[in-house]
Amino acid sequence: MNWWHYLILANLYLALFYGFYLLLLRKETYFMLNRVYLVSAAILSFFIPMIQSEWVKNLFITQKVQQTIYYIDPGFIYQVSPQNNTDFTVAQLFTSLYWLVAMLLFARLFYRFFVLSRLIQQNESGRAYSFFGQIRVDVTLPQYEVVYQHEAVHARHLHSADVLLFEMLTILNWFNPVIYFYRKAIKYNHEFMADKSAVSFGVDKSDYAMLLLSQQMGVQPNTLVNSFFNQSLLKQRILMLHKNPSKRIALLKYGLSAPLFGLMLIFTSATISKEQTILNISEKIKLNYGLRFTAFQQVGKYLEYIKDQNLVSKSAKITNSVIIPPVYIGDNAEINNSVVGPHVSIGNGTKVTDSIVKKSIVQEKATIKNANISNSMLGNSATFEGRSADLSVGDFNVIIQ
Repeated sequence: MNWWHYLILANLYLALFYGFYLLLLRKETYFMLNRVYLVSAAILSFFIPMIQSEWVKNLFITQKVQQTIYYIDPGFIYQVSPQNNTDFTVAQLFTSLYWLVAMLLFARLFYRFFVLSRLIQQNESGRAYSFFGQIRVDVTLPQYEVVYQHEAVHARHLHSADVLLFEMLTILNWFNPVIYFYRKAIKYNHEFMADKSAVSFGVDKSDYAMLLLSQQMGVQPNTLVNSFFNQSLLKQRILMLHKNPSKRIALLKYGLSAPLFGLMLIFTSATISKEQTILNISEKIKLNYGLRFTAFQQVGKYLEYIKDQNLVSKSAKITNSVIIPPVYIGDNAEINNSVVGPHVSIGNGTKVTDSIVKKSIVQEKATIKNANISNSMLGNSATFEGRSADLSVGDFNVIIQ
């Protein structure tokens, strides 16, 4: 699984988890459970793609295997001259753009830390905020004790850790709008929890709401801190302050997230890598000598025809390409991050790295690293590195998927 595949799956799960929260949990007053759900869902979204259940994978491996030799018709051979791929591809453009934006966002986060460090050292009037164990509340503020109790909840429950977690996730997933909704939702829950605790300190809800309204104008808090006077969250805080507590039966909604997690795990496990499928199935195939000899004869005829037509290109370097049939790649070539086949012949001593080879011929003394090889003929003395290391190699053995 490459980085983009992993990132797409993680963001898909992130959207599904948030959709569940939006539909079923957002309006509930179990603020601590909502916080646990949001943080856990965000973390699990990035761990689930790395989890694969063996019993699920076995459901998707076909037990019956048919032994087949793919015949390559010389009549369809045309001349192809492999060359170094120096073009800046669309994929490389998107990758560069992704990391450029991520680096800029990380630089902005670092700058906010710098501003915050200076802010903590100052005691500006009218301020009330917290960052981890640091609590700053102006003693001249109305109802100082209530405001301090509010900020103490943020510090005691380490709400700043949640904020930093979602800041980092935003940097890695800046292209996904859902992550910004996540970040806003977790801040809402932080304030709801702190408001609930502050009201339980003995202040009337209406008086507390008036306190919020009276202190909102002109306040621009640092986004990394938990600020008592956060104007953007004011309306929802007052509405939730006066909302009746959720009934206990609403707790059942949180249990429904378990089946959602199970479905995601099944989906991830069902996405079986090519290498694992080949390894499982190749153990079930025992090729007899006649089949290997037939394969060798067919390969020999095909290679001689190509060489007679002078279609051999030695020491070619092919990167980020799709090699379409039928092509003969000469000896000592290098193939990186490419898709080869079907009906492509790869010469002696070729290095195949991080590529996919399908229905093709790999001649002797090849070096194959982290490649997916299916329905192909492998020459003698091939070397495998990475996840394909357990594949059996012989005189043009045939591996069938």
